[in-house]
Amino acid sequence: MSASQSGVKSVKSTKSGVSLPVEGFHFSGSGLPVLSGTNAVFRWIPPGTFQMGSTAATDDDRNDDETLHKVKLNQGFWLLDHEVTLQEYKDIRGSIPPAIYRGDDHPVQNVAWNAAVDFCDKLTEKDRKAGRISLSQRYRLPTEAEWEYACRAGTTTAVYYNVGDRNKELDEIAWWDWNSDQETHPIKLKRPNSFGLYDMIGNVSEWCSDWYDANYPSGDVTVTDPTGPPSGSFRVFRGGSWFSNAGSSRSAFRNKTIPTNRLNDLGFRPALSSSVP
Repeated sequence: MSASQSGVKSVKSTKSGVSLPVEGFHFSGSGLPVLSGTNAVFRWIPPGTFQMGSTAATDDDRNDDETLHKVKLNQGFWLLDHEVTLQEYKDIRGSIPPAIYRGDDHPVQNVAWNAAVDFCDKLTEKDRKAGRISLSQRYRLPTEAEWEYACRAGTTTAVYYNVGDRNKELDEIAWWDWNSDQETHPIKLKRPNSFGLYDMIGNVSEWCSDWYDANYPSGDVTVTDPTGPPSGSFRVFRGGSWFSNAGSSRSAFRNKTIPTNRLNDLGFRPALSSSVP
């Protein structure tokens, strides 16, 4: 399926003749393999300001590390519309982590943080050589703030689909412990959010780039482009998974583990930086 057929717009590079991503448009010209008859789509996430964290009014099962604060993201970015699959992971890194195999279109799991970063680096190298992205662009893990901003997609409720019943909401958008049969499922079967992102909650949790800090900023301040502390013991992961209950299947829910840890409900999705000369 071409970019024009799928409604994904791009421009042509005068040097390589291949599609380059353009700010404001979605991008389907990456070097990831074609799955189910369509290219992997990176959705454009525009810059903006949002309330990160939660309150008891929106999340009655919130945790103490979710202090509500205002965040401004000055740069837009692209984010893969699904969690990286087994086929995509194998195509870029050559093999898949040990796990129960359930199908090429299931999200990869048991991925350590460094392996997820290496996937992004290898995809960057591949797409730069092919002229699909500029030399100033790279694939990377999203920051924790970028992840929550993209997950919320303009919403302020506990999850990005709201009918007043958390169980019904989660069944519509996520594979979680009530409907997953305790296993992963093929990507993109549930309702996406308004940015066109699937499985931001449920299926597998997703690594972020940040070191974990239990103390969000407090008070009437706006934090600009936060990236987390410069060092730490734990990396952040987000989104809940097939294993998660309702309390940990929320936009604001935070989790952490050591970066070398490989969990059978933890994967990732890459972001693409927006700097284009």
